[in-house]
Amino acid sequence: MGFHDFITSFLRVGGAPQEPAEITFEELGKRLEEELKRRQETFVSSALSVFEGMRAKSDEARQRLAALEAAELKNTKISPRELALMRGNRTSFIQMTRLFLDRIRRPERTDAQATSAFIEQFDRNLVLYNKGTKRSFHILNEFFAHETRAVGLAVKGIESLGKDLKRIAATSPEGIMRIQAMLAAIVQRVADTGGIRRQIDVHTESISQLKETIIRNEQTVKDLSLSEDFAAFKATEAEIDDERRSLKLLHDDLRNRFSSIEHALKKYGKISLDQTTIQEYLADPVKALMADGGLTVLEVLGKLMKTLESEQLTLKSTKRAKTLGHLRRIDQDYLAGLRAKIGTFTSNIERKSDILRKNHTYLRITELEEENTKHEDELSTLDKKIAYLARQAEKETEEIGALITEIKRVASGQLGQEITIRNPIAA
Repeated sequence: MGFHDFITSFLRVGGAPQEPAEITFEELGKRLEEELKRRQETFVSSALSVFEGMRAKSDEARQRLAALEAAELKNTKISPRELALMRGNRTSFIQMTRLFLDRIRRPERTDAQATSAFIEQFDRNLVLYNKGTKRSFHILNEFFAHETRAVGLAVKGIESLGKDLKRIAATSPEGIMRIQAMLAAIVQRVADTGGIRRQIDVHTESISQLKETIIRNEQTVKDLSLSEDFAAFKATEAEIDDERRSLKLLHDDLRNRFSSIEHALKKYGKISLDQTTIQEYLADPVKALMADGGLTVLEVLGKLMKTLESEQLTLKSTKRAKTLGHLRRIDQDYLAGLRAKIGTFTSNIERKSDILRKNHTYLRITELEEENTKHEDELSTLDKKIAYLARQAEKETEEIGALITEIKRVASGQLGQEITIRNPIAA
């Protein structure tokens, strides 16, 4: 097999065009491993063969240069000016060609990175060489056509080998390794997305369990609400409500009676020695009465009545008469009876309220209702978490799709076969 046949064989990846094959990440990983192994085995030997071919072509070019340098003019009847033109261009062409050949040095390492660096430098040198020798090549071709073309063909051979080296570098193991890195990153993203979706599943299951618990608790509350114990609880609660309404009526009546004498009582308070008692009853008659066990307020009200009757307190006659009428309604029988009733109602309400607070059915219903309130808050939190995770999963899925499209493009080029990669989270 000739050198050109060897290079052509190396560069023919995947054989004849094939129909796109759908493969999984795992299958792609195996394909990449196989391709990496193949390329690692062939890349170095192929690149070395090219470098050896360049060396041989360089030696040939040097021989051709020597022949050009030693060549004699067949036509000696040229002018001195033409002779000087020939000599100057021959010297320039030979020097530039030798400089170009001297710069073709095989890298110490035959790996993809060193080979790529060599190719970049080679291309720059080739551009400079072609630009610098274009004029001298055409001039020399007029004087030494055979020798000049021989040098040009040798350099073209080197240039062709440079192109072969580019194609070999394009199929280097590093290309496959980059795809492997891309694949590993995608697999990790897929795993992360799977983790997000598993979190959503866990939260969804938690929501289902919480809803079942709420329904179960609601049914228990309903059943407890129909029990005799709770019926007794509601009856006692109704009694308390009745007694609280009755107690409020008593409070309102007392406050209204003191409100009707408020103006006179305030004026009297300015001249009375019983200012503390007066201020307490003006501020809150109910509280003052319940704290006034000896009903000392009766003495104050009696003094007020005498002051009004003797007209020692300045009031309009009609106002005085009405105030005296209101004062007569706040007598000992009223205050003592009212105080006893308020005490009884208050005591009953406290006693029955304590019974309610200790009712087992009520406590259990309260416990279940509080538990359901807590579960409702948990449901709200889980709904928000699921919504956030769903957005994350959707974003990841879109980005993974884009990455799969990109790795499909790159891998198809590297493997020499159009492939379709199955997206494991697209469904």
